[in-house]
Amino acid sequence: MQINKLIVLFLVLPASVFGMQTISINEAQPIRVVVSQNDINLLSIKNDRIESIALPNSVEVEKNNKNGSAFVRFKSNSIVKGFLTTESGSKYQLEFVPSNIGSETIVLVAPTLKSPDAVDAREYTQMLAVLLRAMYNESEIEGYVRTITDKRVKINNNKLDLEASYIGAAIDGQVLSFKNTGDKELLLKEIDFYDTGVRSVAIVDKNLSAGARTKVFIMRDKI
Repeated sequence: MQINKLIVLFLVLPASVFGMQTISINEAQPIRVVVSQNDINLLSIKNDRIESIALPNSVEVEKNNKNGSAFVRFKSNSIVKGFLTTESGSKYQLEFVPSNIGSETIVLVAPTLKSPDAVDAREYTQMLAVLLRAMYNESEIEGYVRTITDKRVKINNNKLDLEASYIGAAIDGQVLSFKNTGDKELLLKEIDFYDTGVRSVAIVDKNLSAGARTKVFIMRDKI
């Protein structure tokens, strides 16, 4: 198995890991994928859309019907096998290996795609890295409109302060501040901030003491 893996946050956020894998696939043999055991994973297929994923009930799966991808979360470190069916009718056998790593974005590349398309996937990953670096450094970035805000927002059951927005052609970014208002240390997880259209979540400090704040960076599909 050959995995082209780019750790997006390696240059900017050593404490938070957001990885991306681009994996060539075919229907003749099983596909082995290393995934995060603790955080949510994003699965998509290049030049096609996910129709369904058959996995055991121990795995949480949520399809994104808008772009044909799926969020997958594993509850143990046991290897999980299943099947993925695409809207074009292709069926692939999957073998997930949960590991102690951060959230993974897995892009499956069908064998009919030419090499330039694989380069596009790498360029997309680089685009995410550049946007994330700009948000972390509070700087402007070409192709995005940066707006400073002071707005209270709610994501799932979490209340955050929206400090800045990055509006792009395909991906939007948000810089948010989260405060632990409780009297005990709080462990934050990326999955706590996933909602419709979210591509990735990065948290500067996951272990947050009482009264402390941390930055949360969210990148989502253009709505």
